[in-house]
Amino acid sequence: MASAYLAHVLVRRGMTADAAAVMEDALPQAREVEDPQVVGPALVAAALIEEARGDFGLARTRLEEWENAVHDRPYFRTQNLTDAVRIACAAGDVALAERLREGVVTAAERDRLADLTAEAVIAAAKGDAAAALPAYDEAAAGWREFGCVLEQGLATLGGARCRQAAGRTDEASELLENAREVFNRLGARPLQSLVDEALAKRSASTG
Repeated sequence: MASAYLAHVLVRRGMTADAAAVMEDALPQAREVEDPQVVGPALVAAALIEEARGDFGLARTRLEEWENAVHDRPYFRTQNLTDAVRIACAAGDVALAERLREGVVTAAERDRLADLTAEAVIAAAKGDAAAALPAYDEAAAGWREFGCVLEQGLATLGGARCRQAAGRTDEASELLENAREVFNRLGARPLQSLVDEALAKRSASTG
């Protein structure tokens, strides 16, 4: 179980090759265990690695395997729902993202926030910034209170992008700077790059 989360951290820090080396052994072992608590995080970690490599087809395959592994265990599905939905939407498969969210159980606050984040990501992927924005803002506040800094930063970035789409550039820039600070603290260089890209768009539009 620890190996999968180590891989998650490594990918977010831009150390994709190191993450892949970890999962080369961990993923087959997780499949042998067959426990959704073990194989679920491993498959999503593998999908994150493929997304970072630009292989969205294989990333989608990993998510489909994850869906099958946790389909009848909705409590475990929220465990990695946010990453899974983000990857599916990045791969252009919003239908898969929506399917992954179906029937999740949100009895605990972490689960509720994961589902709320998934809702925001899917709405944004559909181009519905008006629906995504309040969900992102609520999720960012909730993750901050909950203490999950990575998800807080990602929700803040999502909210900033929605504001950019609505032409609210000053508000977006403030949130982007907040997200950059979070990602800098985590050493999440690829996510810092996403913030820089968004800030560059603002500079281009106002320059």
